[in-house]
Amino acid sequence: MFSDVVALYRLAGRPALQGHRFSYQGPITPELSAIIERCKQLSSDFGHFDDGPDVESDEVDFTWALAANDSGRFYRSFDEFLTDCESIHRGDFPSNFYLLDSDFLSNCGEGHEQPPELGRLQSLCEMIQLLKRLSVSGDLAAIPGRPAHLIFVKAASGGLAPETLDLTTRITRQMLYHPALDLGLLKDLLEEDAKGKVRTEEYKALFRLGVADVLATKSDIEGRFSALVQRWPKVLERFAYDVECVVNKLSFDGILRDIAEAELNLFGKLNGLVVDNATKFLGIPISLAAIAALVSKQSLTQDLLVCLGALIVALVISGVARSSRFQLDSTTNAFDELAKRLSGRAKPDGDVARRIGKFKRAYGRRKRFARRVIIAFHVLGWTPIVLATLVFMASYPPSWLGKLCEGCVLFQAP
Repeated sequence: MFSDVVALYRLAGRPALQGHRFSYQGPITPELSAIIERCKQLSSDFGHFDDGPDVESDEVDFTWALAANDSGRFYRSFDEFLTDCESIHRGDFPSNFYLLDSDFLSNCGEGHEQPPELGRLQSLCEMIQLLKRLSVSGDLAAIPGRPAHLIFVKAASGGLAPETLDLTTRITRQMLYHPALDLGLLKDLLEEDAKGKVRTEEYKALFRLGVADVLATKSDIEGRFSALVQRWPKVLERFAYDVECVVNKLSFDGILRDIAEAELNLFGKLNGLVVDNATKFLGIPISLAAIAALVSKQSLTQDLLVCLGALIVALVISGVARSSRFQLDSTTNAFDELAKRLSGRAKPDGDVARRIGKFKRAYGRRKRFARRVIIAFHVLGWTPIVLATLVFMASYPPSWLGKLCEGCVLFQAP
């Protein structure tokens, strides 16, 4: 394990490196002897003994050749680590490394405090990994050791064609001095669980546009990554603004759709009150035609039956008209509740509010028309019986009661 190599170096007294080697000549302790035996068993990926170990009496002499790969490397300082570690510029933070100046071993689990620069560097590596997944191209770098090469596209605007923007992700020390990067939002967009969520791809496209707008401010490809790190908070602000615009547009379209559906539904019900019930009021002209029979004075019995029929028709029409009024009140209550909810979702002085106001006025006109028609039918329904009563009283003045008792077959004495 790489930790055994670091333990060997520490027990050797942390000698100065000679190229990629360190040497030790001095007393051997049981702990040092055990570490030497473990290092003999290590793979050459972690390094090897270039000379020795030669044990004579209570002393040991050896030279250890360090590995020159990402399985485990020694760096004299953080600056050397930032310069020589190629993987970090592709977003791959190494798991095994050792910083000599701060005596820091990665993944050691010891009580050694991590240099603050490493935490910020890890955040930059995570940012590069996320940008790889966000970009339209992925990593185009074909040569090992090169920084990631990503492609973003700035949307066409102002008559200008879309612009393709290259981004190379080489990390510099100056980037570590910027405020901590907030990557939580981008991670949420790119996580596997987000793929099935509504509008995730649309939100990804909005984030790409925000990144592309920042990259477009720099003509120098090498300087674009630094500008992106510096202006990352602006990217998040732009994304939040774009998402709010999308949500507002969806809300606007949703309200207009709700208004259109309400117009079809509620206006249809109002029309139904008039059109569907019109056939039920056809008894009015029939009753009026029957009144003509009263004028001819055919017989008292027939005239009474005509009046009774007109009364029955009037009662039926009255019931239908009353039921229509109840239906109109129910429809109006439903409209008032809907209008209240729609108004609560709209800005008082916006286009939606004006559209809702127009909807309310149109419903008010139709409601008044339907109410007047119902009242007219109700009045007309009682017109035949009123006319029949007047004609009957004119045909049979008050003395008709005695004649009725004497001459009517239906009321003859036994």
